[in-house]
Amino acid sequence: MRFKKVFFSKRKKFHRNHYKSRLEANFAKELFKRGLKAEYEATTFAYVRKGHYTPDWKIAADVYVETKGYLSPSNRSNLISFREQHPTVQILLAFQNADNKLNAKSKTTYSEWAEKNGFKWCDLSKGFPSQWFLEQHGK
Repeated sequence: MRFKKVFFSKRKKFHRNHYKSRLEANFAKELFKRGLKAEYEATTFAYVRKGHYTPDWKIAADVYVETKGYLSPSNRSNLISFREQHPTVQILLAFQNADNKLNAKSKTTYSEWAEKNGFKWCDLSKGFPSQWFLEQHGK
């Protein structure tokens, strides 16, 4: 069976809902046309990703430094997932340049992302974070 195309604005609105794709809008149209009931994105499920993570530097028990020149989307996702599953482990982010933007279209810098997501960070282009090591060794 082939669905007929539904034309819609950039927001992909059809029958009081906003859809993420033309396929979803077409599917909704077919449901509606047939009198079938279904809820669009009615439930969100949390899940745990399997994987492994090896921080760059261990500076104390459960305190690590991750050095980053490029903070990719997968790096960001992995850091958040790791922290959620290991809340007692502290990851400190040492950026080559904390003023870099997440991507060409983003206004968010690496430092802003780190702060928003609860990570301590430093900018290596502005100095070495000696205080991190001194704090961990009681100096």
